[in-house]
Amino acid sequence: MLAEILIALPWLVKTTLIERDTASCPHGSSSPSASSSSPKSTLPSCSCTRPRLLDHNTLSIVECELVSPDQLLSIEGATHLVALPSPAHVRARGTIIGGCDSDLVWAVDYRGNAMVVKGGPGITRSEADMAAYVDSRTAVPVPQVYGAVQESDSTFLYFERIVGEPLDQAWPRIARAGYASVCEQLRELLDELHSLEAPPGTIAGSLDGSNTFAFTFRQRNKEPRAFGNLTSTAEIVNHARQRYLAMPGNTVDRWAALESRVDRSAPLVAVHGDLHPGNILVSVHDARVVRIVGLVDWENGGFYPEWVERFAIVNRVVNSSSRHLYPLLRTVFGLSEPFPATKADYEWVRVLCKAVRM
Repeated sequence: MLAEILIALPWLVKTTLIERDTASCPHGSSSPSASSSSPKSTLPSCSCTRPRLLDHNTLSIVECELVSPDQLLSIEGATHLVALPSPAHVRARGTIIGGCDSDLVWAVDYRGNAMVVKGGPGITRSEADMAAYVDSRTAVPVPQVYGAVQESDSTFLYFERIVGEPLDQAWPRIARAGYASVCEQLRELLDELHSLEAPPGTIAGSLDGSNTFAFTFRQRNKEPRAFGNLTSTAEIVNHARQRYLAMPGNTVDRWAALESRVDRSAPLVAVHGDLHPGNILVSVHDARVVRIVGLVDWENGGFYPEWVERFAIVNRVVNSSSRHLYPLLRTVFGLSEPFPATKADYEWVRVLCKAVRM
């Protein structure tokens, strides 16, 4: 009798634990009646990994792997038709492909969908807002936004994974004609992007006004903006002038030369804010036939003066000796003639943007 009880005991424990786990699952029952009551019933029901008894009779419990509809942040234009893995699942199963400090980027293949997930305390939903905004209003190739969730102090953004390679990795295989074609395509995409003007009264910066990453790069979520609630190019230039002249060694004459390069009356327009070869994805058919398939990493995007778009590529030129950067620099500046003639022809953008955040 005792032997029979001992044989049945593992089965009894396993059955009891599975029933308890099913009852306590935060996503509820996976029956059709439960999923039909969800506000976004297009999402698959929960597929939590159930407890299992290992060979050494130790219980292994894996968290629910699926994001539920009620966890999704509201992102206008996001596609909520794709099953999203939970942050815990991303950390456990995803492949880290980039990131800085505690903000990481993973490549994740989940239920037949290839995606890129960005997560951490320095990641903001404004990046997803910007990507979805541009995607819904232009033909600019932007990664589709699948959704966003909040986990404690960290935000996780889910994007389509575009098939392509960064331009800076493809350079060795691209002929001059192919590179010229890339520059032409990029100029057309920027013209379309910059045609999106900010509505009157819009605060410069991200769409929600929460950050000014294009000027300050990686702020943390709780840090203040680089400047106040400025709503025009003229206000931004005035702000920069005040900061510039407060710095030792700067003069009114030097500022006048700097300001002469900008149009104070120009509108705020949509910009990418971090445009460099690593964020331009291309498909290389052969050395002469190259197509831009994606502009990625919209974390610095928002409404700014158009010249702010030049800041990132100017920084790359200043800090690199790569000859491939100059055609891109000329393209972003919108010039068809050989450029630059002198360093002053592009360095002013860097000085002006730095003055804004001094």
